[in-house]
Amino acid sequence: MAETLFVKVERVRRLHSARLVDVDVHRGEDGSFGIGLSDDNVVTNFHHSTNTASLQLGDQVCKVDGVTLVRERLAHLVQRQFADVQQVCKTGLGSGSGLAAATLT
Repeated sequence: MAETLFVKVERVRRLHSARLVDVDVHRGEDGSFGIGLSDDNVVTNFHHSTNTASLQLGDQVCKVDGVTLVRERLAHLVQRQFADVQQVCKTGLGSGSGLAAATLT
């Protein structure tokens, strides 16, 4: 129970210090955005360097072109609605060290 409470308090602290940010994200030569994500759409790694200037590890994607993710994984939304799009604008919450959340357009 104490671990669950700590995770929730940490999430609230992170959101409190974050700000909303829009960033453009591009597909690489392989046709992918090259972003590794957790189940919560947090950037965990980069598969190529195309978007490393726009995003940071730990950023969390919350919208894609104005479509809120809520509990949906980014990969599912992109596959369903943005399969042919070459560039997306991510809008999200940014903290002092980068995005806490983001959006694709």
